Amino acid sequence: MKDEKYSLGRMRRAISRSCIETDKFTQGTIWPIHPSYLARILSAPFAKDFYDDFQNLKEAIGLKALAEVFVHPSALWLIIMRTMPGLKIIGLEKEKRAIFAKDILKMIDFLMAGNIYCEDKKNIVWDDNQIDKIFNSNLLFSPKDNFPALFSRLHADLMNFSQSVFWVTNCAHREIHGPYPCRWDNQAGNLVIREYFLLNPEYLIKELKNFPLESLTTYSLYKPKVKFKFAVLNDYSSDLPLNENLVAVGGQAKHLGEVKKLKDEKLLVKICQSLEKRNKEISERVNKLSEKEKAIGLIFRSYYLIKNMRKQLNKSWLPPKDLIEKVEKEGIQKAPPPKGTIKQKAQHFLNLYDPRVDWKK
Repeated sequence: MKDEKYSLGRMRRAISRSCIETDKFTQGTIWPIHPSYLARILSAPFAKDFYDDFQNLKEAIGLKALAEVFVHPSALWLIIMRTMPGLKIIGLEKEKRAIFAKDILKMIDFLMAGNIYCEDKKNIVWDDNQIDKIFNSNLLFSPKDNFPALFSRLHADLMNFSQSVFWVTNCAHREIHGPYPCRWDNQAGNLVIREYFLLNPEYLIKELKNFPLESLTTYSLYKPKVKFKFAVLNDYSSDLPLNENLVAVGGQAKHLGEVKKLKDEKLLVKICQSLEKRNKEISERVNKLSEKEKAIGLIFRSYYLIKNMRKQLNKSWLPPKDLIEKVEKEGIQKAPPPKGTIKQKAQHFLNLYDPRVDWKK
């Protein structure tokens, strides 16, 4: 491709495509509160806080080390989306916004083995050596009896649980990536990896106190005929039913401090039941929150995105008290989600996340 590697045009197109795919799925409604509702109160202070911390750490440790603080590329894509509108609102110059965006793209590149914009409809995070380790670790097995249905249930439970805990920021706390062309037991297939690396943040959700499940990763090898479409932020779709085209499956969970292979049916059922029980408890409580409480909850989850970065600076990740007090006192002024045709929405997203386009009130 003739376009430069760290291209603002490719960046904004990648984000716009992801937003449109999400909008098609959600029909413009996002549980439990749409992030656009907080745009007028949260965008500017969060963007300024992040930008200042980012510049300090960029100078202190460099972009590669800073990328490793975030660990996963989807977290950095979400950072672009959470900061770019706010950087425009606070009046940061176009040139500085462009440099900042390209710095984030370079960090994403450090964390990925494939096309960082997912222009090939793939989300290739791991390199061949990392993939080989899976096949050398005896994690995969042929899914017989109840295992295809159990892993399908587990994947749905993990997605729902992550949504209940992290709300609209959930894509930063999981990474679903692939497909990786592989061979297993003389069978060709496409490997999809689902990583959920934070399942018990009790400081965000009181129901997760003493929750035994810390993290979980699954590996699913599907028949080559299944076609996947990935976008940035690790959302994906497939053209065929996944259960019916499963070649091999496996995984591991960190449970009560011990890493366990997901080969035992009783363990899988126990994990699914545990996720479902907590998900029900959390979602029922969240549904009862007032609009102000939901707004404050989203502010906390937004600042939680930069917890590890602020730890490098010996700073608390908690949001500013005056921001919380402002919401408690004044509530929020809703900025409605974009409306119109798909083409009009796409153009809205292209402009919103392009650092070269100024903010329009």
